[in-house]
Amino acid sequence: QRPGKDVPNPKQPQAQAAPQIKAKATTVTGQSVAAAAPEAQKSKGAGEEEEKTKRGSDALTLVFGRFNPPTTGHKKLLDTAKGISGENDFRIYPSRSHDPKKNPLDPGTKIKFMKKMFADYEEEIVNEKDMKTIFDVLMTAQEEGYKEVTIVVGSDRLGEFKNLATKYNGDLYDFESISVVPGGTRDSDAEGVEGMSASKIRKAVKDDDRKAFERGVPSSLEDEEINNLWNELKRSMGLEVTLDKKDKKKVKESFE
Repeated sequence: QRPGKDVPNPKQPQAQAAPQIKAKATTVTGQSVAAAAPEAQKSKGAGEEEEKTKRGSDALTLVFGRFNPPTTGHKKLLDTAKGISGENDFRIYPSRSHDPKKNPLDPGTKIKFMKKMFADYEEEIVNEKDMKTIFDVLMTAQEEGYKEVTIVVGSDRLGEFKNLATKYNGDLYDFESISVVPGGTRDSDAEGVEGMSASKIRKAVKDDDRKAFERGVPSSLEDEEINNLWNELKRSMGLEVTLDKKDKKKVKESFE
């Protein structure tokens, strides 16, 4: 899940758009962030709406990631981040990245599934088209009046986010405190949640491996929605939509 155009040079002329770190899946996965120029906002996806958030405390804990698609690994990260936030505001910012290979779900569709998969955090998931990068998020947080910010990331991304987010404090934004803390450790060889990643889910869809796909989906998601996510990923990745065994049986029975 290495984003190819996620971080342009933060030092840009005043007349240009803000610097960008387009998200890589901010789960207990992680790879390096690459530099690139800003990208125009793509059109809204199905069910996408503008949702403005309001400040409820002076401190904000946030997660910023691609979530493409959302997985059990993301659920673990969000649970950890919520615990870190305590009584302070907590927000989840899904990126706006969209492409067939690494970001197949458009923002609206992705957020729709996130709210169903992570129902406990439905109100914390932010759907705002201008929140394209971590810099957009941080500059907006300052405008809203936050004095302290904590960014929760997978331990493998701790160094790069700490460098990028704190480097421009006092320049692009000015917080009394800004910190980047680990939200979990990922073992790519592990079979359970610790080894789950969006790239594994996309590979399972590409390989038509329904069992591997379902292992990465939170158990809270109903069977119908699991199937909808499977088919949506198939379509978005340019693959033929296939029926799982249960659906094939239902189709067969309906014609007998």
